[in-house]
Amino acid sequence: MTVLVTGGSGSLGAHCVARLLRRGHPVRTTVRSPARADAVRAALGDPAGLSIVVADLMSDHGWDAAVDGCAAVLHVASPFPAGEPRRAADVIGPARDGTLRVLRAARDAGVGRTVVTSSFAAVGYGRRNPGTCSPA
Repeated sequence: MTVLVTGGSGSLGAHCVARLLRRGHPVRTTVRSPARADAVRAALGDPAGLSIVVADLMSDHGWDAAVDGCAAVLHVASPFPAGEPRRAADVIGPARDGTLRVLRAARDAGVGRTVVTSSFAAVGYGRRNPGTCSPA
């Protein structure tokens, strides 16, 4: 049973990939660039059973290939701004749109199970002023 883990170069994604591989599952993961693919392979010791697809949550490209032949999807990636976001929409919109891309691709490919996790942004920023994101 091949499992797609989105965001294999992120902390949570990398841990999920490693754990699934240790349990003997074939794993496909997504990264935003070929350079990140090389870094993921190197960090994991280039294990058998791992395939990597370039797919960015901000683009439709790559998601059909990412989910093709997968029995399950763990969607743990989330686009996250480098600095503190000024508006909630700067975090929520891209995360929502990326999640919808993954869910639609999984649905269209007939994936049996999809698990979606949350983001640090859900708890990492408070709201001092309505319409802005700030540390609590």
